[in-house]
Amino acid sequence: MTHRLGLAVGLVLMAWGLVPVATPALGQAEQLTGPEIAATLAGRTVKGDDWLQHFHADGRTAYSQDARDSLGRWSVRGDQYCSQWPPSEAWECYHMVAETKDGETVLVWIDGAGTLTAGRLVPRSE
Repeated sequence: MTHRLGLAVGLVLMAWGLVPVATPALGQAEQLTGPEIAATLAGRTVKGDDWLQHFHADGRTAYSQDARDSLGRWSVRGDQYCSQWPPSEAWECYHMVAETKDGETVLVWIDGAGTLTAGRLVPRSE
């Protein structure tokens, strides 16, 4: 991960309140490996500012935003999260970073252009 990208991820995590200002960017965040991505997402839900996504263990995924629902597929390829959303048959892949503080986990997806998307991993009890 480049320094610029690391700084950007650090700023996203700081905005979510998970990286103290005095902590270097990515001080506690970790880039996830393929097995870690699968273990983190399978059967879980992630909530963003205005969206919600559930990752079924069988590779299906459901995304909701602004009262619109989309059904797609997800998988892990190497050390990347990949998704496919019909009607497109193309798969897009992302690196992922996780930061956990006080029992709360923020996940950050990083696309090939360096665009970041962050969401909170919903606790299993919710």
